[in-house]
Amino acid sequence: MQLKMNSSLTEEEKDRKQKRKVKKNRLKEQKRNLYSAWKDKWSAETEEDKLEQFFFMFQPAYEYTLQAKEDNKTKNFCFKYLFIIFLVVFGVIYAAYFLYTLFCGNGAKALVLVESGFAFILLVLFSSILSKWLDVKKYQETWARHSWQLHMMEIEMMRFVSDMVPYNAENKRMEFAKNILEIWGKNQEKFVHNMEEKEKGLMDIFSDMKNCKEWKI
Repeated sequence: MQLKMNSSLTEEEKDRKQKRKVKKNRLKEQKRNLYSAWKDKWSAETEEDKLEQFFFMFQPAYEYTLQAKEDNKTKNFCFKYLFIIFLVVFGVIYAAYFLYTLFCGNGAKALVLVESGFAFILLVLFSSILSKWLDVKKYQETWARHSWQLHMMEIEMMRFVSDMVPYNAENKRMEFAKNILEIWGKNQEKFVHNMEEKEKGLMDIFSDMKNCKEWKI
């Protein structure tokens, strides 16, 4: 009975994974179709072409943002999972060593270990440095920033392809370029803000190291 339930759960999990994969592939296909439709629509417009340079800049910018979003999403989750695994493994090893020393070894040695708190200080210090390093990497913020930019670009592309306001009048190419440049500008402002936060994060590491030295157990 238990075996059947486990088998059933496994099949359900496989089914859920397959559905997620199908949805993800469908979304990718929709994005590709939108991008292709936008390029065709742009090329079909008959207004005077003064934006050839913008057209060639937009294509790699869109493709890069699409890829960077996925890359930073993957790195964000991978490194955070590794950080959690490290904390769990270190905690288990520390607890096992303490119990072994207390019951199977020298009890006085275990008391010294507790009183000094040396291993605990190392754990806190290393965790602080690692967490600051993850913060410096800004994978989550970069993922969010690229997601925002990609979303805003695709909204404008959808409006352009569908002849929606403001692309239902003359000079739609120029209007599209103006709106995209505004999006890029806001994204750059977020990037500068993240860079400034990086510097603060690096300085905090040294403050944490100083605080650990001042601890008195």
